[in-house]
Amino acid sequence: MLIYVGYNDSLLGKFANRLEMFNELMVCFITFHMYFFTDWVLGKSGQPDKDVQYNYGILMNCFIVFYIYVNV
Repeated sequence: MLIYVGYNDSLLGKFANRLEMFNELMVCFITFHMYFFTDWVLGKSGQPDKDVQYNYGILMNCFIVFYIYVNV
């Protein structure tokens, strides 16, 4: 979807097209961060590392706040 939005300027105005591209990119970033809350993030003991997951949660919240800030 990101490639389609970047290739086709379907909205009126350059700003609207860039904002739509930004929105699609942020959705991709936020969705990618959801993987860090699964068991793929392992610590040295082979168990899920809750501290790393917590830090990625803070980073994901920062992305969401920035996403809302830009769109409001």
